[in-house]
Amino acid sequence: MRFQENEKLTAVVSARNLEEANRFVFLATRNGTVKKTELAEFSNPRPSGIIAISLDEKDELIGAKLTDGKQMVFLASRDGQAILFRETEVRAMGRAAGGVNGMDLAKDDFVVSMDAVQPDFEIIKKEFKKTTDNLDELESDQIRESLTSLMLTVAEKGYGKRTPLAEYRVTSRGGKGVINLKSTDRNGPVVAALQVKEDSDVMIITGQGKVIRVHSGEIREAGRSTQGVRLLRLDEGDRVAAAAAILEEETAVGETPKS
Repeated sequence: MRFQENEKLTAVVSARNLEEANRFVFLATRNGTVKKTELAEFSNPRPSGIIAISLDEKDELIGAKLTDGKQMVFLASRDGQAILFRETEVRAMGRAAGGVNGMDLAKDDFVVSMDAVQPDFEIIKKEFKKTTDNLDELESDQIRESLTSLMLTVAEKGYGKRTPLAEYRVTSRGGKGVINLKSTDRNGPVVAALQVKEDSDVMIITGQGKVIRVHSGEIREAGRSTQGVRLLRLDEGDRVAAAAAILEEETAVGETPKS
């Protein structure tokens, strides 16, 4: 793919069948805009690329996920806020559309991470006797109780924590969200928020090029309004630049895990 001047790669989405029905590419931007487009609209790419979203001036894409219309969307901001809302609150739009507001950000704050979270509909069926997988037919507390993974939040000065997703209140799209991490001079602003499980490994990369691998299960669980614990010691002047979760075996949306 040929990039335009000042353009850079932001996210990669893996899809085996671009014509598959009921599959969507969900996008989020630095300024809190979100957008959902049917996967089939990307089935005829060009060497120079095709438009995925119309961005406002001084905005940029920060994440992309493949979804099935039944996901919960999690946005995390640099200043330590996060919002969790139903994917169904964002209607499917054409590639050239600009999207809608996903998060109401404070002045100078911006989104650093976006993730798509899969509710466990078997838990909802068992605990609440609900057989639907339509998010609009389920109460927010029912959805929240079905979220079994954790959110790992990593701060700039090498601190981080895991928080159960069930601790995040489900709200409407476009709200201010809730506290995700208490950002202070000690731990710094949020660099990334990653969905993890007990067996996930996490790669943390610093601005000076150092990389460490941490097992998710070794990181302390803590509530939303906490600063986290030290994940790594940084050299003077160094900062965490990025973090990514490594799963033993990625399973695409809609696929059946291998036994």
